[in-house]
Amino acid sequence: RGRERIQWDIIRVQIPAPLSPDPFQGNWVTFRNAVANLIKQQVATADYDVDVDGEIDAAWIIVSNGNSEIRSALGGSSLNNSVNMFVDGQSSGSVVSGAIGNFNHELAHLLGIPDLYGPYDTIHTLTLMSFPWPVPPPDFTAWERMHLGWLDPQVVTQTARGVWLPSAHEVLAAVKIPPARPSEYFLMEYRRRPDTGYGSAEAVPFNGLAVYHVLEGASMLTDPPIIRLDPADGIIVPGNQPLSVFDFVYPENPYMLRPLVLRSHFDGAPVVFQIENVIWRDGGLAFDVVMPDAVSSANMPELSQR
Repeated sequence: RGRERIQWDIIRVQIPAPLSPDPFQGNWVTFRNAVANLIKQQVATADYDVDVDGEIDAAWIIVSNGNSEIRSALGGSSLNNSVNMFVDGQSSGSVVSGAIGNFNHELAHLLGIPDLYGPYDTIHTLTLMSFPWPVPPPDFTAWERMHLGWLDPQVVTQTARGVWLPSAHEVLAAVKIPPARPSEYFLMEYRRRPDTGYGSAEAVPFNGLAVYHVLEGASMLTDPPIIRLDPADGIIVPGNQPLSVFDFVYPENPYMLRPLVLRSHFDGAPVVFQIENVIWRDGGLAFDVVMPDAVSSANMPELSQR
């Protein structure tokens, strides 16, 4: 997206014993600590410490193990002896298949982005933090983009008519709706499956508004999770249920609730806002964000959840 520039320098380190058989007996922490120490013997931490926290920001460890399985040389991202790192064997599935989404997934961890897969996952292939394996891989959602500092969403706190969003694949744009609780909010972005590049391998030809319900400080192992896609039909099915085109808000969606009412996770699930009058406009989507004080109680259908 042209928002980050990272220069990678290649060095070789050699542990004092052959990796096969595994001298660390499957202890990946001991292995990584040893590699981190060897890295710091060759480079100055300050040269790779952009945020000046005394740690090397990122190291990708590629283990020269041929086709051998080295139990201690597996796994994702971690901080070991002040080196933020992730590890692949030279014949790992990610390297052999060219699955750059896995590389970006682990690097995003080192930049502070958590895993977004788990038992309460509903966003799936909308982000490589949930499913990074396709080639080309999925994109990031507005939530990751915001936390990476790429995106400053438009904040709407009162009824707004004709809110417009361009395609998030072309423009870094989103709308944020904050309820009364600071850790809870909604993000909306217009997602259209692109013809090429990030996200183009997605099987579902989605084209509409994605509504994310965010609870900062949670995880994908809790209900409610840190981020949830609130679908246009109101039916929430966490887990392995794949995306559907009908999960997205767009004018022709025959299953979309009209209006689409969005509620808080807390305090008896009060209405936070509702989406009305969705139309295509100027290559993007326009819609009304209507707050409860502008809505009659007779016009507030219940969300169906299972």
